Amino acid sequence: MYIAVDVNSSDAASPRGARPLLYTVLNGIAGTVGAVAVMLFFVGGRAIHEFLNVDRFLAEVEGLTLAAVLGLVAALLKGAADRVEDPQINEPVSLGLGNSQHVPEEDQRYDPRP
Repeated sequence: MYIAVDVNSSDAASPRGARPLLYTVLNGIAGTVGAVAVMLFFVGGRAIHEFLNVDRFLAEVEGLTLAAVLGLVAALLKGAADRVEDPQINEPVSLGLGNSQHVPEEDQRYDPRP
C-alpha cells in the first residue's frame, strides 16, 4: 500500500499544504540541539566539573563554549529548514549565516541613470 503526498498542493486542513520531510527533520534536529545548548548554558559547567573532575573555571568556560557552538549549529539548521520550506528560493540548500539572496546577473549591472 502506497500513499502519495503532493507537497506542492494546498490542503484544506493545512493552509500551507504538506511540508517537506526534510523541513520537518531539520527543524526537529534544530530544536533538539537548541534545547541541549540551553541546558549546557545553565548546568554544563557544573556537570563537567562534577563528572570529569576538571577545574571549575575551566569547566564553566567549556560549558559556555559548547553551548555557543551548539546554539550556532541550531541556528544554521533552522535557517536551512526555512530555506527548504520556502519555494521562492531556487538555490540549493546550504548551511550559512546571513541573508544570501540570489541576485540574477542582469540585476547586478550598474545603472548610472537616477
